[in-house]
Amino acid sequence: MTSFSEQLKIATWLQHEKLEQLPFGNHLAKGTLPLKGYISQLQAYYLIHRELEQACRSHSILQLSMIWREELVKTPLLKADLEDLGAECLEEMPAAQGLINLIKKSQPIELIGILYVFEGSIMGAAVMHPTVCQAYQLSEKGARYFKGYGSQTRSKWNTFKKNFDKVLENDIINQPVVIASAQQTFEQVAILFAALWDNLQS
Repeated sequence: MTSFSEQLKIATWLQHEKLEQLPFGNHLAKGTLPLKGYISQLQAYYLIHRELEQACRSHSILQLSMIWREELVKTPLLKADLEDLGAECLEEMPAAQGLINLIKKSQPIELIGILYVFEGSIMGAAVMHPTVCQAYQLSEKGARYFKGYGSQTRSKWNTFKKNFDKVLENDIINQPVVIASAQQTFEQVAILFAALWDNLQS
C-alpha cells in the first residue's frame, strides 16, 4: 500500500518540477547565483519560517501536535547565517509576502502541508550545501540552513515522514486538504523565486 507521503509526493510532482526549472534555483544549484541572491533567499526564508513556526506553536490540534517538534525550528540557523554574511534580518519583504499570507490564513491542518514542503526542501538544501559553500567561500558559518541536519538529514526526513503518515494515513477527510496546501505552497515558492530573480535583474 502506498503511504500518504508518497501519494503527496506524486500529487505535487508537477509543481515541484516547475519550481526546479526556474532560473533562481538553477543558478543556486550550479553555484552561479550572485551572493546577493543567496542572501535574499535567506532573508525571505527567515520571515517565512518565523511565521510558520509561530503558527505551528499556536495551534493545539492533535494532528499538528503529533508532527510539529521544536527541533524543526530553522529561524536561528537563518538568523545566524545572515549575521555571518553581514546581512540584516528584515521585518518585511514583498517577495515573501505571498507565503506569509498563505501561512496566516491556513487552518491548522493546512499548516501540515506547508510544513511538509519546507521540511522536505531541507533534503535538497543539504545536497546543495557543498556547492553553496564553494560558491560563496563559506564553511560552517553562512551556510547552516543549507547544511540541514548534516549527516542526520535523511534519517530526520524519514522520521518526519513516518510521523506524517501515522497521523494522516487513515484521515481521508483531511488528506485532500493537506495535498492542496502542499500544492499551493510549491506554487508560492515558485512565485517567490521568480520575484527574487527579477530583483536580481533590476
